[in-house]
Amino acid sequence: MDGDLRTRLLACAMDIVSEDGIEAVSLRAIARRAGVSHGAPLRHFPGRAALLSAVAAEGYRMLAAERQRAIDDCAASVTAAERLHAAALAYVRFAVENRGLHELMSREDLLLPTDPMLSKISRSFFEESVELVAAKQSEGNWHRGTDERLLTSALWSALQGFTRLWLIGSITRASHSESLEDALGVALEAFGLTPESKN
Repeated sequence: MDGDLRTRLLACAMDIVSEDGIEAVSLRAIARRAGVSHGAPLRHFPGRAALLSAVAAEGYRMLAAERQRAIDDCAASVTAAERLHAAALAYVRFAVENRGLHELMSREDLLLPTDPMLSKISRSFFEESVELVAAKQSEGNWHRGTDERLLTSALWSALQGFTRLWLIGSITRASHSESLEDALGVALEAFGLTPESKN
């Protein structure tokens, strides 16, 4: 089936990203891995950027699901601070465990900014992040009065920067700590996002 082929091509592309990095992904490479003709991917992806955009969109779906699982694992009585803390942990863990995919999701130079599915799912992910941040703001004095979208962007930037420095080993070399949990815990505490934080 044509839909099955598209799913298989996407799965092959994600495997290549995971195993060999973004640069190894091409329409010919995924065709080879999927065992189809070199022209077959063109029925679904008019070019490399369209293919990578579809992979990035799938990455956002996976990330959103991981974040939702982390939030769902919180007890019904937890605070907004604890939900945001769980979401931040899920984000960094996903990035570390899916290094190639997360890098691709951040490489707008390789993606189609007008891709409708990627635009929809990445915007949805950000809007849900804004809701988590706004809930934390309304719970206490945490950056009360700060624009929630700008605050979400700042938090996202901090998590992106932390993740990048962790993956290249800079944090471990500078801090002499090899514990992701410890390093991330300090980073989140600096943002006032420890699980027990109510401020």
